[in-house]
Amino acid sequence: MTLATANLFKAKWTDDIHDEWTRSLLASRPDITAEKLQRIRALMDIAVPDSKDLSEMKELVTSPVFAHFSIRALSWLAKRT
Repeated sequence: MTLATANLFKAKWTDDIHDEWTRSLLASRPDITAEKLQRIRALMDIAVPDSKDLSEMKELVTSPVFAHFSIRALSWLAKRT
């Protein structure tokens, strides 16, 4: 998020991606509420308004390493908001 808001990285996601990371965190972190994750999701969309514009991307690639990193990063973020 820091790199995206500094325009050093073009963060892209879809509602399906949001659903996946929130569902995963809810399953693995019972101490985090759905309401808190919805707030983080909304703040992410506000911070990076063009995040859902996938027109520049020719194909989406999923990577278990990236997914693991993303869940860990979002878990860290949830603890601090």
